[in-house]
Amino acid sequence: MSTLTIVDTDILIDAARQAREAVECLADIEQQSALAISVITQMELLVGCRNKTELRHTERFLQRFQVLKLTELDFIHFTGMKRQGKL
Repeated sequence: MSTLTIVDTDILIDAARQAREAVECLADIEQQSALAISVITQMELLVGCRNKTELRHTERFLQRFQVLKLTELDFIHFTGMKRQGKL
């Protein structure tokens, strides 16, 4: 699989809570593409854990995702796309 699909935090939260639509959405995407999240999304999900049990569950859940590191250049690029209405 050479294509990556970056998944949004909201979908991940719903999938982790076993919301049917989110789970199915991820499964559909995963059939055609590798799943990825940004390091920011990873941080948001881990910081949101209320206890060690949730933390362990979230860490296991996130193992299926490639974590993308972001640079200042990425930020500048995405900010420019947003300003142009491309995001």
